[in-house]
Amino acid sequence: MTPTTFNEAWTGNRIASTWSEPSPRFSSRGSRQREGQEARYREIIELFNGWLSDPTQLQAEDLSPPARGVTEYVVQACQVWLQKNHPLPDRVFPEAEGGLVLEWFREPTYIALELSADGRALWASYRDSSPAGRGSFLWKH
Repeated sequence: MTPTTFNEAWTGNRIASTWSEPSPRFSSRGSRQREGQEARYREIIELFNGWLSDPTQLQAEDLSPPARGVTEYVVQACQVWLQKNHPLPDRVFPEAEGGLVLEWFREPTYIALELSADGRALWASYRDSSPAGRGSFLWKH
């Protein structure tokens, strides 16, 4: 019998011990983007968990850890953005009073969303460094 290879996981009459991922050339650009977004989602969750479990680094910079309600709201928003295929924030960082700031960079556009612990949100967008829009809303009712 001639050994055959299928996705580098099956060889001859036995199964290889580990699964190997298919080459990126066999997956669509959309699926690779989706995988990247899901990895970014996990990074954001890990970041929040780190801040909530050990806030000493934030406190050393005179920052409060983000309020649990704010992080829960952002986690829910990220889940919706994943479902709607909307990009997740490129940067997430705490503000001084328990809120969070989310930033997106898509040349030539920059968007910032500030979520305060008291339930207010402010957003601003810039195109080529010029103001393009701004507004506010209540994220917590």
